[in-house]
Amino acid sequence: MNTENEFINKKKVTPNNLLRALYDREINGNKTRMHFVKTTYQILNPNCTVINVEKPPCFLRKFTPDGRHFIAFSQDQLYIEVYAYLGCSMAAKLLKNYEGNCIGQNNDGDVVRKRIFESLFQLKFRILVAAEGEQLNRECSLFSDDSSYAILGSVGPIAHNVVLDYDDIFTNNESVSPNLLLPLENYTIHLINIKKGAVSHRLHFKADKISLSHNQGVYLLKDVLAILSVQHQIIHVYNLTQNRFCLLRKIGRFCFENDFAFISSVHTDMIAEDYKAHNEIFINGLKNKLMVFLYKKAEHESKQNGSPYPLRRFYQFYDQFMSLRMWKMQLLDVDNILIRYASEDVVTAKIQEPSTQASFFMIYNMTMATVNLFRQLKI
Repeated sequence: MNTENEFINKKKVTPNNLLRALYDREINGNKTRMHFVKTTYQILNPNCTVINVEKPPCFLRKFTPDGRHFIAFSQDQLYIEVYAYLGCSMAAKLLKNYEGNCIGQNNDGDVVRKRIFESLFQLKFRILVAAEGEQLNRECSLFSDDSSYAILGSVGPIAHNVVLDYDDIFTNNESVSPNLLLPLENYTIHLINIKKGAVSHRLHFKADKISLSHNQGVYLLKDVLAILSVQHQIIHVYNLTQNRFCLLRKIGRFCFENDFAFISSVHTDMIAEDYKAHNEIFINGLKNKLMVFLYKKAEHESKQNGSPYPLRRFYQFYDQFMSLRMWKMQLLDVDNILIRYASEDVVTAKIQEPSTQASFFMIYNMTMATVNLFRQLKI
């Protein structure tokens, strides 16, 4: 019994109060696991809800990572509005005369509903972003880690008086065939300086197809931005530095910056003015890396098992691998990128239910230009 009492007396009991919870969250930065966060929320929770809040005529989007600013799109989707978040304490005066936990449900609290947004948010900048003939995509917005920059995308139709050449549509032998479900459009990627309220840089992609919605075709990791051109099957990789985008590499037809100079030294006709890249009979750089990886893997398995079956399987599905096209991508780190391949019918939206089709995932090292993994998965 004495031993049991001693154990109870020695057992440390953590006080469950608001002051202690906030102290652990702010001071003990290493204790940010999920159960610590939940403990704070169990003590500090919202006690009032305001519904039917009147807001400016715009599309509210998201906070910056540091929570200091709020981004909204204008109704015509040409401008962005940058609001400074003033903190929930700024609405205390509006709510001091209300005791209910829900304001605006029974047409009460008109003053609160009309003024609470302007109490919490202050408009700092209204920036014209979209280029002529384009509109911003509300589902495309990325932020730098320091919350100083926002990356937005706009899209617009190709003018009727513009006649595209065949070479503009098919820039290499991996380019896909556009159709009514996947029309070619003009795209612009904008770099916005949030603190200065100005557009710092723009990237233009003419007669292309980039999936802007939900950031499927653009990905930002630290200061590296990757943009996937579905039409031309090229991944453009940029470095965000000094208020602008600096091109690091283009992955697709070539993998290294000096590939063109090296290959043209052998195929001298490549430097001719009438040379057509879409007529090339050799495999483009990225697809060649994939096929070499699959062949070496099959060759290794054949030697290991003492059977030619893996190599026979490789040749059996050779045409299927060659017909694959890049559909989506995501940066894993500043060196490795995850690429999702699918058939051209899936990539060009000819198949309405792409989830029923097989997808292939490849991990590609951009720095070393090597394929580290290639697997077939069904999502």
